[in-house]
Amino acid sequence: MAWGDNHHVKGGWMKKILIVLLILQFPIISYAINFAPYLGPSGKTKVWYEDGKYITTKTLPGTITFNGVQVKVTQETIGGVVQSETYYSGNYNYGGKIFDLFIDGFGFIDASMKLAPPFLTRPDTFNIGTVFSSETTTVMTICDSKNSWDCENLYYSTNKTLTFLGFESVTVPIGTFKALKTKSIVTLSGTNFGITENETLTDIDYYVANIGLVKSIDLDNQKSSVLVSVNFPLPKEIDFDPEFYLKKYPDLAANGYSVVNVKDHWLTQGIYEGRQGSPYFDVTVYLQKNSDLKQAYGNDYYAAFTHWLNQGIYEGRQGSHYFDVKVYLQKNSDLKNVFANNYYAAFNHWVNNGIHEGRQGSPYLDVTVYLQKNSDLKQAYGSDYYAAFTHWLLWGNKEGRQGI
Repeated sequence: MAWGDNHHVKGGWMKKILIVLLILQFPIISYAINFAPYLGPSGKTKVWYEDGKYITTKTLPGTITFNGVQVKVTQETIGGVVQSETYYSGNYNYGGKIFDLFIDGFGFIDASMKLAPPFLTRPDTFNIGTVFSSETTTVMTICDSKNSWDCENLYYSTNKTLTFLGFESVTVPIGTFKALKTKSIVTLSGTNFGITENETLTDIDYYVANIGLVKSIDLDNQKSSVLVSVNFPLPKEIDFDPEFYLKKYPDLAANGYSVVNVKDHWLTQGIYEGRQGSPYFDVTVYLQKNSDLKQAYGNDYYAAFTHWLNQGIYEGRQGSHYFDVKVYLQKNSDLKNVFANNYYAAFNHWVNNGIHEGRQGSPYLDVTVYLQKNSDLKQAYGSDYYAAFTHWLLWGNKEGRQGI
């Protein structure tokens, strides 16, 4: 491999290597009130569409030893061929590799990167508007793919800033979600072969709770990566269920709303009127049970709802007469051992698992007892505990049925 002056190539290949290796381990976003779920489930497979190509990412089981440290490995493949690997442990990125990358003027190369000290990719806590910074030194080793002995080392000072911009709706092939929006800027500077190089890599990223990163925009090249499929069930919306909403408010169906368009009503009117959008949360109950919020927000239901989504759910505040996450953990010791006081994770477990398993989350309702004591419902619903729960919310408690 003849490096010479041709080694200085602006933009393309160096940027591609560093984007993949520095950013492939998508930052784990953590809120002051515990936003770690925005990383999504670990060890799962995701497929992305970027620049006309489908790219698969997955975290391999177990660990490997890298620079004397046990690290996890995230792999990126195209067409079943491994393109790159990123090595990390917890919040720290230790480096990675790119395989068989073609560079004009050089041919095919393999590149490896070591970060010393390990690169801290995220803070443990943040608030909207927080700017997090970290820095490291990058040692990049580039070798001829056909002659592994023909290598060169490059050295760069590396700095990253991560800004938490807020929440907004984002639509990708797998759905439309409320997402955390961040801005990531990675700057690299170094002098190699007598040539000074400076690069800036700027991304806007969107993260969805219990899924992870769903969209990334490369502002420098105006290209996007979007999530097109995952190999795990998507989490249920905790804030809105169209079928429940229509059953609870029959006036909407009478006015032409259906499961297809009723969310529009909730977003533009219902949420401001204090209507209940899902079985899991009632904003009027939230204000009743949290006097400090009632004092702060009065009857501003939208503000109270936003507080619950962005803060109250993480603090374990109660937003329903018939579900209390703290009671849920008390009555299910196996979950207490797993989640401790991670109320957000426990709440999502109930929504996606516990309610369907018939677990109890309130001293005032046990769906297994509800079905036992109401034979007509047992005949109608069998062991569909979610259906039994929504029946209680919509009709059973008003009919004076026994639920405990």
